[in-house]
Amino acid sequence: MKEINLKDAFGKTPDSICDLVQRSLQEARRREVKMKKRLPITIIAAALALTLIGCAAFAAANFEGIIQFFKSPGHGDEAPNVNEDIQEFIKPLDISYDGNSAKVEVREILYDEITSSIALSWTIESKYPGEALYVICNPYSSKGYTQRAHMDTVTDYMLTDYAESIFSAALPEGAEDVILPFEIIRLNAEAQRVSANDFETEEAFETHLKTLLENGILPVAGDGSFELYWLDGKTSAEKLLSTGLCELLDSFTITLPIDASISVSKARTLSGENTFALEEGEIIIHTLTASPVGVYIEMDYISNTPFSAETGTPIYIDLNPPKLEYWCSGVSSEMKDPVLLPDGRSKTEITLTADDLLLYPDVLEMRVMYYDEKWNISSASSTIRLALTDA
Repeated sequence: MKEINLKDAFGKTPDSICDLVQRSLQEARRREVKMKKRLPITIIAAALALTLIGCAAFAAANFEGIIQFFKSPGHGDEAPNVNEDIQEFIKPLDISYDGNSAKVEVREILYDEITSSIALSWTIESKYPGEALYVICNPYSSKGYTQRAHMDTVTDYMLTDYAESIFSAALPEGAEDVILPFEIIRLNAEAQRVSANDFETEEAFETHLKTLLENGILPVAGDGSFELYWLDGKTSAEKLLSTGLCELLDSFTITLPIDASISVSKARTLSGENTFALEEGEIIIHTLTASPVGVYIEMDYISNTPFSAETGTPIYIDLNPPKLEYWCSGVSSEMKDPVLLPDGRSKTEITLTADDLLLYPDVLEMRVMYYDEKWNISSASSTIRLALTDA
């Protein structure tokens, strides 16, 4: 497999943002920011053009790129059209790999250290016009797999002539790079659409898949990936190649080093008090940091009613700017098991993360809703107003 490694070369991050990130990560017990000197660019098995370019020089007809993640999904006037605050932090790139079967150009990168998120855009052009090639690309980091991934024409897809791809995700703890592994495969057999809904049992569906394969036909799911789950092989490419019905045309990786020097250099934090009384207890916010890319919150929910790991914490938390429902690609939450406090109340540690913002908020509303004994949302709720100020 060929490997490409790009050394980053962006400007210095403002000291105020560096200090903010450091404080936030320490308070949240997240990873320590590590600044390491990068090795020179390494090129293996091919001559490649690797160049960072200025914003003014970047232009591509009909190519929107990363900004698509930060545009209104079209719900009328409930969200702004585009997050203008994000534009300045999308770094243009000119990274190309001209391979055996296709040419890949990585166009843009957006990195936000506050939310540990990454966004990339690239194009891929086939060297076999009119012939369908199968492209597999599942971005990851050398520290592990990404989380909360959002993608468009990224993972497994058929390439006829040309495709544009965008990808965003949360990086694993301590990530210092993002890796794009490409495998391009030519199909030498017929492919046929299949659906498990057409069969009464899983066994009947699997029997049908195996029969197709025995007859030299590749079964394809509705999302465009191949239904080969029972075959040996760790990756989808290995499974596909093991059928003997296709051939590997090219395999290569593009590695992009990342650190604070290319991160978004704008942030807002909680203004004022961090403890809020609720009908059923209180919320204590330890960390709240918002960038134009996302929002990261660490907090405790203190309940007047004692809960345990067996019962769980029967609350649901929603987060959004006032009077706006569609403002991000999604809000994810992580709740630890509640622990009993000496005063008889219970404490639950909660992390909230909002990704791909449609606007850069200066005010957020957190709505805490309660479940009843049957885990149905009750009519009772509490709303907290969170004012943010520039860091």
